[in-house]
Amino acid sequence: PSTGFGSCEAKRSRLRAIKPGQVDGIVVWFDLLLWRGRGEATGNDVVLHGGPDREGSSWDPAFFFLPPGLSVHEGEELELLTMEGDDRLEFLVLRLGTDARGEGAGTV
Repeated sequence: PSTGFGSCEAKRSRLRAIKPGQVDGIVVWFDLLLWRGRGEATGNDVVLHGGPDREGSSWDPAFFFLPPGLSVHEGEELELLTMEGDDRLEFLVLRLGTDARGEGAGTV
């Protein structure tokens, strides 16, 4: 699929359902770069840090909704493709075990 990210390659992750149910979205922690510092020094960037171990920040994780209708069975594996641009993230979730023509594919 076309993502509008130019030559950016997708990062691939495998996810395994620990119980049956509906997959509604993806939760991510992130660091927000507000200002890129100038010069050689690496400490000049202004960044708001996220993540469970953050200190001095009120950022909570972001929740990205997926299109409705993705149900999983316990033990089922999905592949998560993550494309990262300068100002956004894009996700694609694929069911594993489909044939080369994509028969049975559950792309959302």
